[in-house]
Amino acid sequence: MPEGNMLLKNYIEIEVTKSPVVAVYPLKYMRDYESMPQEKVISKSVFTCQDGFNEDSPTCGFQRDEKGEKIFDSQGFCCKCGAADFFGLGKEVMRGVDCLPFNLNSGSASAHCLRFPGRWYSGYEILQYYIYYEIKVEVYELEGNNNKKRKLKYKLTTSTTDRIKKSPDNKFLVKIIGDFFPTQPPPVYNNVYLVRPTPNRPQANNELRVRVLEGISNWMLIEKNQFTLDGTECNKIGVSYAAFRRENGSCSKQIGSCLKNQIEHFYLRDIERIKKGQPTQNLLLPKGDFQESWDKQNNTQMILFIEGSMSTLITIEMDSAEIQFLTMLGQGKFILVKINNFESHSGSGKFEAHILNKSSFAAEFNLGFSCDQNVLPISGQKLFLNQDQLFIFKSSVNVVSDLGKTNNLCNVTLSDAVNNVLDFAQITFNTTDVVRISPQGNGTYYNENNSTLKKPLIEVTCNQKCPDFWDIFCHFSTKCLNNGFKTLGTGLGILVIFLELFDVVALFVVLHNLQRKKKNNNKKK
Repeated sequence: MPEGNMLLKNYIEIEVTKSPVVAVYPLKYMRDYESMPQEKVISKSVFTCQDGFNEDSPTCGFQRDEKGEKIFDSQGFCCKCGAADFFGLGKEVMRGVDCLPFNLNSGSASAHCLRFPGRWYSGYEILQYYIYYEIKVEVYELEGNNNKKRKLKYKLTTSTTDRIKKSPDNKFLVKIIGDFFPTQPPPVYNNVYLVRPTPNRPQANNELRVRVLEGISNWMLIEKNQFTLDGTECNKIGVSYAAFRRENGSCSKQIGSCLKNQIEHFYLRDIERIKKGQPTQNLLLPKGDFQESWDKQNNTQMILFIEGSMSTLITIEMDSAEIQFLTMLGQGKFILVKINNFESHSGSGKFEAHILNKSSFAAEFNLGFSCDQNVLPISGQKLFLNQDQLFIFKSSVNVVSDLGKTNNLCNVTLSDAVNNVLDFAQITFNTTDVVRISPQGNGTYYNENNSTLKKPLIEVTCNQKCPDFWDIFCHFSTKCLNNGFKTLGTGLGILVIFLELFDVVALFVVLHNLQRKKKNNNKKK
């Protein structure tokens, strides 16, 4: 048959399918937060309300840490009616408690205690996203009359974590070359924290368990400036005993004055907006097409389906009599491959590989990763190494589960430009449980190095306990004896001066009356 009129004996048909494109946001666990701290009020008298750290039995009692030691400031604080209130000349209301005249019994003081009822949320820092998708390539041979019968010959799947695939007979090759990002890339969440109902917490109440089961619909994004990471600021998420007890002028304010802007407040405000048909501000789902995780119980990663078009450039190479290609195939090997043991969701998992190009020329290599389900996908890499170059590749490693696991497995392959495997490494590593941190509930302070400080940052002074100089009952009941004697001495001094002035005035009046009487007698004569 003359050249140019040759026909293919069997035609082929290639189908390429791309999965939905998602942005995967790894999450770094921070700590747990009580969504709605509460202030408990106990009515007492001015003589029985106790709030000192050295008291044997303060009115609020002590909260204790895991070692059974008293938590500083967990004893709350007392508010007491003053002397002016006793004589009916005061404010009449003291932090929501009526001060009645001539009352020194129950109701003349109140103890205010901070309590955490058990609706805990976990807080996470949202890390930089990575793009994930899969491309499935199916190759069919067409047979029979008019090539109507299809026979599947190859089925290859490549992805952003393994960007090159080759058929078992080495006659078909698929490569991902690159992507064309949409005009509006996925958002970056640098200024917010993610909070979600905490799973598997023994202290959780029934309402929180329901929210956990409802999944991602109750996740929220809240600005970072709404949090206090050391628990020393009022009206912020994470407020703890220190801020509650040391609130400036607490006894002159209303109950709950230190416990505003909590997670529950943000949640309820968004629920109310939904009822009114208004856009939400903090709930996650209305902000995009998010999905929960690989495992609904343990996974703490966030997935966003990307809207719009995101094209990918791939190449398909096949062996045929009409098409030939030549590729310089390098020789390489692993010198070192390792993954360290780390705490789940701590951001400290690290992969490191030392790769040597043994070829006498520059060559292309590919790193491929295949890990078990507990390990988040590690992106595959294309490498161009010079002759005899030793290259060190590093990448972060994250896991799905909050719980620790031994013998996590990752298989790492080094292949040449057409996916011939040059070297293979199998790595096992261990992860430990997420260490849940709740400074909000243990009353400790944290410095910049996250080390615990056992003592308070600021001592409560007598002037802070009793801001009213004339409140002699407060001075003596809070053991501020110096201020008490100052008030008593000042009062006695004023009384002495008043008596002296009274004597002078009385003498003046007597002399004046005598003089008038004398004048009247002279007129009668």
